[in-house]
Amino acid sequence: MIEQILQILHTLEHEGTKKRYQKINEVAPYIGVPMGELRKLAKQYKQNNELFMPLWKTGILEAQYLALFIIKPHALSCEDIFECISQQVSVNVLDKFLDNVLAKREDMMFFKSTLKESDILVHQRLFWGLERHYLVSKKVPDEELVHIFHTISNELVEVQELVQWPMNRCLVEMAVNYPNWLDKCYALGSKLGVYKEMKVPKGCTSAYAPEWIDALLKRQLK
Repeated sequence: MIEQILQILHTLEHEGTKKRYQKINEVAPYIGVPMGELRKLAKQYKQNNELFMPLWKTGILEAQYLALFIIKPHALSCEDIFECISQQVSVNVLDKFLDNVLAKREDMMFFKSTLKESDILVHQRLFWGLERHYLVSKKVPDEELVHIFHTISNELVEVQELVQWPMNRCLVEMAVNYPNWLDKCYALGSKLGVYKEMKVPKGCTSAYAPEWIDALLKRQLK
């Protein structure tokens, strides 16, 4: 079955997608299949959970994306999950794993607390990604918000880029989802200046926290 799926993936190779992956230094190996084609293919194997680990273990970018599009979040054991996040994979795949699996499980908080204690950079990225999902729930008590704000204040500027992005996103989500913290988060983003010099195409939003916060607040008013 896996060999058959890989053969299908190779027939869907798109030169433009392959060149884009080369340009952004995407983690190899990859085939160059457009995301839309992967989503269409996933419909043929929807909820075929036993395919997940064999697809993931191929190490091929598109096979891992496909695995994430067909899996039911609770179908994976904790052992499976830790095996997946212990491997060297694309950051883009890792982020998709976070959104499609970890954040949709009832034991999300267990993984959040476990990953928080890890010194591994990708685990720290996942932790802050789960922290973002927790913040978006609008259920974080004020004493935890104090701790999150303090950590971001102390670490955002110096932390490595792999972790800096999701940590900065947490600052933005905290501002937008907790009105009492809006002014403090806005001021902190201005003070730290992370991503202030980011150049973005017209119509896109900078990751600089004050600009990102403004954009999300305007969107809420529409």
